[in-house]
Amino acid sequence: MITCPHPAIAPRQTLPKESGPVLAEGSALSGRSISLSPGHGKRWTGTYYDFERPVYCAPLNREDDHNLEGMIYLNQYLTQDGAVTKVYRCLDKSYGTHAGSGEPWWRVSAGYWVKQNGYPCSVYASSTGECSLQAAGVSASDDSLRSRGLASNYDDTDIYVSLHSNGYTGNCEVATCPNGTATYYDGVTAEHADWRPSVRPSRLTSIMQSSTRFVIGMGYDLEGSWSDQPELCGDAHSSTAAALIELAFHDSCDRDGAYLQDNFFRSTTMWATYKGSAITSA
Repeated sequence: MITCPHPAIAPRQTLPKESGPVLAEGSALSGRSISLSPGHGKRWTGTYYDFERPVYCAPLNREDDHNLEGMIYLNQYLTQDGAVTKVYRCLDKSYGTHAGSGEPWWRVSAGYWVKQNGYPCSVYASSTGECSLQAAGVSASDDSLRSRGLASNYDDTDIYVSLHSNGYTGNCEVATCPNGTATYYDGVTAEHADWRPSVRPSRLTSIMQSSTRFVIGMGYDLEGSWSDQPELCGDAHSSTAAALIELAFHDSCDRDGAYLQDNFFRSTTMWATYKGSAITSA
């Protein structure tokens, strides 16, 4: 998450919202709306298209790809419980090919998918104003990054959830490799003051972090050594309650990197994220 200024984006519609936070415990999420951002993806660098992260710990695929593959599970859990989801990358691997990059749409960064779905240029190209997202000499990286939170403002959703994996050393294969989960809350701007730790300790990020840590402890971390980092502060460019989960270290090959290849790990951790995501605000 970055902290540079961003434009105010008026919502395109007013969605029905109940008063007060709601934690779904098997109940339907009807009437709730949730923005989902699988982080990264291929984007224009100014001279060519490239992914935002390299491959570490092969055969684990790059972060740009496995973020999206994890988000497929989360989207399914939320929609099965009645939520309306707004997803800022393509989750359908059979959708087709993005003409500019030549990649399947599911591998392309958020700004291009937001543009494809009819959002205004002020949302998907807010940093450069280059609405093509492919101008010579102009990187679309910041535009695509900012488009995710700004699209959530435009959609006026209840909460915004972003999924990433973490990195530190690059292809680490020793016992001291970093591991664990960290969750960022959006506490930079004034409208999120009530989501900061000193004011609202039971906020979205706390529940998401503790829920994820619980399922990892039950199925993977039997010795209790998984790092449970405290919630961290960032700016998602979103005017709603927002959280970014750094699920595991994709470059810690002997542990986290192996877990990220495991569909059961992806499924159970995204179930935990779904439980945390089920908190919404008025």
